[in-house]
Amino acid sequence: MLRSLGRLIDTPTVVVLLLLGTVIMVAAGVQSNPTLQLLGGFVAVLVIVLALLVLFFVFIKRLNADIDSDRHDLRRELDDIVEDDDE
Repeated sequence: MLRSLGRLIDTPTVVVLLLLGTVIMVAAGVQSNPTLQLLGGFVAVLVIVLALLVLFFVFIKRLNADIDSDRHDLRRELDDIVEDDDE
């Protein structure tokens, strides 16, 4: 399940969530009922916070990929050094 959610966590998801939050906020502001305005504003803030949380996970995902790439490079260099030392 986490792998399928990991595929959804990407930059377009953040953009869609931010646009959705903006649309909800504008739609809530147009309403004449104060209760609907309050409820819409609350939902919009939750969607925007969710977008920022997803953005954080995108950052962590890319950081982990970068660290993993560096780790593999260092492993190859270490293997080359060990092979040269054995000869």
